[in-house]
Amino acid sequence: MSLGFHSVYHAVAIVNRSKIKETDIELPMFVHKIGNVGWTAVPLEMFDQTGKEIRSSSPFPFTITQGYTNASYGYLPTTNSFKYGCYEADTSKFAEGTAESIRDKLIEMLKSIY
Repeated sequence: MSLGFHSVYHAVAIVNRSKIKETDIELPMFVHKIGNVGWTAVPLEMFDQTGKEIRSSSPFPFTITQGYTNASYGYLPTTNSFKYGCYEADTSKFAEGTAESIRDKLIEMLKSIY
């Protein structure tokens, strides 16, 4: 039985990296559809909460969130982690709110290939 590769969507998000005094970075993000599985791929380490939010908002019955794909830009802390403080937020290259922006873009991408 062949599931086939039904759909692929690639986008480049421009995210703010103000914490390291660079204005923007191009961040490659991918979503794939294989049968009834949606699959996201980003070159980051997302927090578990971000992955749960993507999976719960995905139109697919099964959704996989994958990090460290094709590169690693480091940790992607949630807004809460910046508020309460943690190692990942203290060492992240990304500004507060970036995780939520990327989460929303990935959900939008998944919906577009469903």
